[in-house]
Amino acid sequence: MKTRIALFLGLALNSQAAVIWSGIQDIPIPVATGIGDLDGVFIDIDQPGLSSVATILEDSNEVNFTLGGTGLFTGGGFLPVRQMSSATGAVVKLLPGDSVEVATSITGPAGLGANQEVFAESADDFFVGESAYLGFLFSPDGTSTLHPGWMRVTLTNNTPGGVVHEWAYESDPQSAIVVGAVPEPATAILAFLGLGLVLRRRR
Repeated sequence: MKTRIALFLGLALNSQAAVIWSGIQDIPIPVATGIGDLDGVFIDIDQPGLSSVATILEDSNEVNFTLGGTGLFTGGGFLPVRQMSSATGAVVKLLPGDSVEVATSITGPAGLGANQEVFAESADDFFVGESAYLGFLFSPDGTSTLHPGWMRVTLTNNTPGGVVHEWAYESDPQSAIVVGAVPEPATAILAFLGLGLVLRRRR
């Protein structure tokens, strides 16, 4: 019986660890208010509490949104999924249930780029003020291995209302992540109950 409980607990904890989720953040994206004003919001993927407003050219290892989300600066540690391999290629709008994986995702080089074709020419593009998903490949701090992830954002054309709502990435770089997937609370509850049974039987 002890072996069964321990095995159950291990499986539950392993499944819980697969997706790393930021929780709901709702971080506003700044707009440009004058000539030379390109302050953006730096998003720290694996430490959400460190996300902050910063000059657009700073903190380039991850991602910095500006102009309400029309522009973004990325480093080698954050590569958005694009329609073509260009720093100015349109960022792909994804739907819940789509998947992102390292082997098949198209990304451009790091650098100061823009979602220049991001807003709606078709239903496959982002709409101004629409909450939607983008995909990305991301290297956690201190590593160079890319992991697949998704981010839910509301983008604007340099008007108020741009928001980075939440994001998640897969802890296993070889696995695909399902857009919108977050750790299931039920799994955590089952793991907790399993741990309680283990401790009770040890008494």
